[in-house]
Amino acid sequence: MQFFLTYVKLFSDKTINHLKNMIKNTLKLAKLFKQPFLSTFFVDFDNLPLSENFLRGSDDVLSVYEKKEIDWQLEKSLRQRNDFLVSFAVSKAENSALTLAEAEDVYKLITVGASKKDYAFLRRKLDKGEKLTQKDHDRLEYFNIAKTFRELNETGIKIKDLSPELIISLHQKLTAGLDVFFNHLDQFETYHSGSFRGDDLTRVAKFIPAPHQEIRASVAELIIWLKKNPSALNVFVFHAALYALHPFKNGNKRVCRVLEHFLLQDISYNQKNLYSPSYYYHKHKDKYYKNLVETLYKHNLNYFVAFASEALFFSVIGVIVGVLQRSKLGFLESSGLDINVIKVLRPIIKYSEVKFTRLYSLSKKKVSRQTFVNYLAIAVDSGVLLKRENGKNTYYSLAGNYPEEALLSDWLGRARERLNSLPEEFVNYVAKS
Repeated sequence: MQFFLTYVKLFSDKTINHLKNMIKNTLKLAKLFKQPFLSTFFVDFDNLPLSENFLRGSDDVLSVYEKKEIDWQLEKSLRQRNDFLVSFAVSKAENSALTLAEAEDVYKLITVGASKKDYAFLRRKLDKGEKLTQKDHDRLEYFNIAKTFRELNETGIKIKDLSPELIISLHQKLTAGLDVFFNHLDQFETYHSGSFRGDDLTRVAKFIPAPHQEIRASVAELIIWLKKNPSALNVFVFHAALYALHPFKNGNKRVCRVLEHFLLQDISYNQKNLYSPSYYYHKHKDKYYKNLVETLYKHNLNYFVAFASEALFFSVIGVIVGVLQRSKLGFLESSGLDINVIKVLRPIIKYSEVKFTRLYSLSKKKVSRQTFVNYLAIAVDSGVLLKRENGKNTYYSLAGNYPEEALLSDWLGRARERLNSLPEEFVNYVAKS
């Protein structure tokens, strides 16, 4: 503070007051936790772009929408798809090379009951003395994650039941059997499945996590704090702070993401299990890592909490967008148009309205420009497409009434007022000013 006062004359009064308040708030917020390592992290809830009320409101809107617009068969399909995608996304956080198709093959083993047995392909290879590969590792890693999600979908994880032992048990489930790869893969980092880290050798790039002697007490303090302050924003604080502690030698991201998923459900978010912030993290991986690293290096939890809040909101909105696109595709495919016309028009389901040049580009120019123009004319004449001219530009949209579009425009408009930008896949649903 003396350093600050020494140079006080270099700044305007407004800047001085701002810096004073910033220092005061940082000092105050640093006392969120008492354990030595945790106490160096802070969060400024007042400067988060999306508030708890905003997040709760968006989830409530989805709940109302789901009851009115999503029948039980579609809900079941969406829930099953989300179960798969969230486990896949968590595995990709660990730099798994597994493709979506390969993950689906593993997921089928679980859904048909194979999860009650050992993952037999590993045992067969080991019995034959064959060397295990990185792909074998990635399959087992995904198998553990998907199996754990499937089991927890039945029981959940309650904030009131959180304990260091529960988190250790979760790590054990997620990393079961993976240390067998120690003798098969180069530069393999052991998991020590179901055990807190016992040394201080672990690094996250250049970031040094908590001393191992502080881990258990720090995890316990985090849990007590969350039990007293349950909210979505605080679940994200818990996620970031737990990852910063790095309580395990390996597998910390998957533990944090699984906990986040079920803790949000425990406080009444995502009650139908239709979405997952983890899948948003996967789709926006660069942004995810950037904010996570900023949080670690600057000890400022705002970076991750703000991004996680964004992930939750756009995951909620993504469910509505997905249902809207299904509805539009169903309308298009049942329109009676020739299959070739339908093929080039399919990209339009992702837009409220599309400019001709953009639509032709989205069709990847599978047909000549003149043929494309003819296809559009056929669709307009049949009442499937609506055409709007504005000066030299021509716009097209699918015919039909889609109440989702007004809902999306409203909520995405609110988000745009609070965020620097919207993800590209949502921009088109905001009403043009």
